[in-house]
Formats: sequence, C-alpha cells, structure tokens
Amino acid sequence: MNVKPIGLGTLCALSVSAAAFGQDPAIPEAPAPLPMAAAPAPAELGYAPSLAWRVEQRFRLWDSVKTNPADADAAERLYTVLAETNDADVFHDDVVGFLKGRPNLHRKAHWDVQARRYDLSYIYPTTYTIRIGMKDPAPLAGRTCQWTTTVGVLDRAQAGCEFSVLLTLPARAGLAGSPPATVTAIVTVAGGEPGQLTTSDTVEVRDQLIVSLGDSFASGEGNPDVPTNLAALSAGPGAEWNADWKQRWMGRAALNGIRNPSWFDPACHRSFYNQHLVAALKFAVARPHEAVTFLSYACSGAAVFNGLLTSQPQPPGYRDDPGMAPLQDAQVERLVADLCPPDAGGASTAAPAAARTYQKPLVKDWAPWSAASEKVEANAFRCAGPPGRRIDAVLMSVGGNDVGFAPVIQGALLPRKAADPFGTAILTLVRAATVSPREANARIEETLPRSLAALAARMRQVSGRAPILQASYPSPVRGSDGRFCGPLDENLPGARSHPSARRLVAPSGIWPDQDVPPEARWGMSIDQREGALTEPVVVTSLNNSIELFALENGWVFVEDFAPGMRTRGWCAGDSRAENSDLPDWSAKDRQWVTWNPATWDPYARRQRYFRTPNDAALTQAQELARPIPAVSQVLTQRQLALMNALSGAFHPTFQAHVTMGLSLANRLNSELPPAR
Repeated sequence: MNVKPIGLGTLCALSVSAAAFGQDPAIPEAPAPLPMAAAPAPAELGYAPSLAWRVEQRFRLWDSVKTNPADADAAERLYTVLAETNDADVFHDDVVGFLKGRPNLHRKAHWDVQARRYDLSYIYPTTYTIRIGMKDPAPLAGRTCQWTTTVGVLDRAQAGCEFSVLLTLPARAGLAGSPPATVTAIVTVAGGEPGQLTTSDTVEVRDQLIVSLGDSFASGEGNPDVPTNLAALSAGPGAEWNADWKQRWMGRAALNGIRNPSWFDPACHRSFYNQHLVAALKFAVARPHEAVTFLSYACSGAAVFNGLLTSQPQPPGYRDDPGMAPLQDAQVERLVADLCPPDAGGASTAAPAAARTYQKPLVKDWAPWSAASEKVEANAFRCAGPPGRRIDAVLMSVGGNDVGFAPVIQGALLPRKAADPFGTAILTLVRAATVSPREANARIEETLPRSLAALAARMRQVSGRAPILQASYPSPVRGSDGRFCGPLDENLPGARSHPSARRLVAPSGIWPDQDVPPEARWGMSIDQREGALTEPVVVTSLNNSIELFALENGWVFVEDFAPGMRTRGWCAGDSRAENSDLPDWSAKDRQWVTWNPATWDPYARRQRYFRTPNDAALTQAQELARPIPAVSQVLTQRQLALMNALSGAFHPTFQAHVTMGLSLANRLNSELPPAR
C-alpha cells in the first residue's frame, strides 16, 4: 500500500482518527449484522477497501492514561487535534486543559523520583498496541470483517467492518520498534460467507528515542505541573493575619489549606510544561505509525560542568524536601546508565565505570591564581552487557548558566542601594551571587566555547550521529511596543492607596505587610538602561556564540521563533499594573484589594511570555525544608519561602515554551524523516 509522507502538523491520508474507526476507542462488542439491504454491496459502489492504523498512546511518556478508558480516549482526541494544528494558542490551551484534568499524570510517567532514573520497561517495551480498521468504513456498515495477522495477537478475529480491532505486536529483542506484520481483513458477502473483497497492509512500529538535556529553559522552571494552590485564600488569609507574621497568607504553606506546588521531578523543578516536551509531543502526534520514547534529564540551574558532564548536587528543588539526597550523577551519565538494556531477570546492566576527568575552563580575570582551568571529575557508567539503546535525537538547552545569564538578570533586578541597615545587609548577601554583564561577556568569549566543546565530545560518544537541536535563548526585556521595559509605574495613572501598588516582590519586604515600612520595600525591575545593556551584551552575544558553535560542530540551532517573542517580554501587557500589583488584604474592609489570589491561573494566556517575580511567588512558593546559606539567619520564614520561589522569575511561561517547542518540532521532523 502506498503511503504519502507525513508532514508535521498534517496527518497523512492514512492517519487514523476516532471517526475513521466509527467512534470506537473502547472497541465495544461487535453489533449484530444489519440486513444486507442496509448498505449497497461494495462492488456496486466501485469500492476498494483499504486499511488505516495508528500506534495507540504513541507519546509513551503518558501511556499510563491507558488504564482509564476515558483518559485514553481523551488522549487520542488530543493527539488528533494537536496533529492537525500549528496554532500555538490552540496547542497551548488543549495541552493545558488535558493536563489540568489529570493533575496526577506527572506522578505516573515512568520516572522514579527517589532512584532518579526511568523505568527499564519504559525504555525497553515488550509490546506495542496498534489500532487498525477500515480507512472508510461507511460503505461496509452492516458487514462483518474477518481479521488475520502474521505477527502478534488480535483482540478479536471477527468484528463489524465499521469497527476497529486492536493488534498487540511484540517488540524486537534488544531493539526499538516491532517486527513487520501483515494484517488482512476479509469482508463477508450475502449470507455471511467470506467473499473476495479482501484488503491487507503491513504494520511495523518504529520507536523514536528523543532525549532532553539542559537547564531551566528545558526543565520548565516557573511552570510546575501543579501550581501552589491558593484556593483557600478566596475568603481572606484568616484571623492569624494580624496575630503573627508567620501565619500570614504566604508564610507557611500548610496555612489554611494552601498546598505546595508539585513537579515531575521536584529536585530539578522539571515539569511537563517545557519546550522539549512540546517538541517531542508534536513530533509524536504527527507520526501515527511511530512511537516516541521521551527521556528528559533537564535540571534548573544546570551548566556543562554543573549538571550535564558533572554532578549538580543541590539544584533549586533540593531545599524543598528534607529527605532529598544530593544529586550524584551528571545528566549525560545518568542517560548512559538508563539506556543499558535489562538482563534476563529484568534488572539493569548498568555498571560503574572509571570516573571521567575534565578540565573545566575558567575566566582568567576571575579565576584563582589566574588559572586557565581546573580538574573536575564525574561518576561514570558503562553497560556490562550489550550496548544501550540507540538515541534518535537530542534536544539541548545549555549555555545560559555557563555564562551567568540568570545572575545577570538578578543583578539588574536588585536595587542599587537599600534604605536601611537591614536592607543593606540583605542586599550585600544577595548581590554576592550575581554576575556583571562584563563578566558574563568574558565567559561567553573565553570559557563557553571550551565548555561546549567538552560536552560535544562526550555527546558524540553517547549519541553518535543523532542530531542535537538547541533553541536560542529569548530576551525577556522588551514590552509590547518592542522597546525595553521601563519603570514599573510608567503609564499608570496616579498613586495607589494600597501598599502593593507598583511593587514587585523582593527579599526585603517580599510581601507588603504593615511591619515593613514603604521605604524599606524593594521594587524589583529591570529598567530601560539595564535592559539595553543586558540584551546585547548577554542575550545576543550568548546566542551568537552558541549558533557559531552549532555551525562548526554539526548541531542544529533553532531561532525562527525569536522575532515573534520580541514584544512578549516580562513587562508586556495591556495593563502595567497587571504585571506589578500584588493581591493585598485589607484588614479593615475584610476583603482583597486589587484582586483575589485564589483566582490566579499561571496557565491562562497573557501578552507577556515571561514570569514576573510576582508570577513566580504566586505559582511556586512553598516552605523551605532546608536553609538558604548566608541569608536564612536574617530573613523570616515568609521571606525565605518567597525568595526560593523567585527561581521561577524571568523564565518562559508555557506559552513561550509552546512557541519554542513547535519550532523545534518542525526542525526535528526534518532531521528524522517519517518511516514511510
């Protein structure tokens, strides 16, 4: 059977929707045959039947939905919609709606949070399920089809021709995908006897392994699978508001039923809401004859020599859980271990190998004793048995933390001075972790190329000739008019009476309470001068450096989405107050001023594509289980919780991740041609 190649966003002529299978996702028992007069004989119509088929739950990371028929049906409907659209808003809304309706899906997605590895049964499946039926079943309504297959097991040998059947195919031993099977359907004629109307097709599954490595722009920082639940605050923060600062509405996560955010991987703040998952999902839904195994190891805060090639002991989520052990394995080495095939008993064949040694490059002017590099080591693994599963593509996001992208933004956010000794002490502590644009630029020129070269060399050993795709880092500092974001009170009419007006959260006076005088509050923002310095010196230079490296080393640099994000920075929006106002409780009037925090939805579509500090505080604040070095002794518990949440500030929203992910998917589709 000839098959038209599948283009991304367009299902081929053989793509299978629920309609093509008579709306039969659960495959009910075949109904009693209709009288033969109910439909003309196929021969009288000049009808030549043909088959259509698809891999069930082909985005395998979410295949736990198959245990619930309603969820499985919803997933297949979602895949059909996503396959047929390249509209970012449609893609965003449908994925958000699907995930919100299944708030525990991220807990059942083959990732062992404690062991920090993927299930071997996920990486090495033993079977694939195929749904196959008549491409155009209407002319055959009322007739019976007899089904046979040369490989695998059919769930039934006979069914009404308007219904589909399920075929379970074995996986090829040690390889991804299934062996080919010839599936045949014979249509009955008058009297119920098999006739000469026969059609067949060859069914073979190709299982594509797509890997995600990198930093917070790949993990989904700022976008937890389940955000902080503020519903309990609808009627106010409670009587404790005026009694004890620790009991104010963001002071303790357990107060009034406020629930902490939840992540696919809590340590790394990794969620389903990220560009790499979008790319893999879009790729999967557009390939009905293929399965996609998606492995993400991305971790917020990761850099080449702090997470990818060497360990990242304490990523942002480390402070959220008192029982969490420091992370021991680098992302690349964990990937190597996970890909080792299981032995006869189903256990991993991964074994420790000699530690890998690297020379971490240093910026001369900032390095101790002006050293050019320092020796670092990483735990390593090897496969004790056969080699590990082959990687088909790698999605990468690296470079930002290597040059200090986030610390530069943080430095620009902080006020130049504090109004009191307490604020000055906090400011000094926080500024110690920032990076100046000049140092960031030096890292871009001196150390980033050498760090990326070390990563590329190791990736050639691990992923072979698999394409490596890296998206550019978008700039967060321009508003709706394309100009750099200015003062927060720009275009706001007059002063507000409530204390949170035009204020973004900050470590000193994070929430505007009566015990924090206005002059001691910090307004966190990036003004036009800072934006004009940060964008060309850091963002543009960083992307230029990565693009040049990609060109010279065979990586694929994706940036065609960037122009559309140029007017979607953190200050973009119809109302500047929307970006800067905090919900404020009036004890006198017993009501929320400005807006009710219980109505906050971090996944509603907005003009801005980046989280403001307020967004981050409302979306992922939770009580710390471990102290933050240096500042825990001087900040209140409430301030610490919100300071920790600021790791999500100035990161892309899921809208931005969809825009970036769809561009990656388009290029991924070009790099990995369809099976047939």
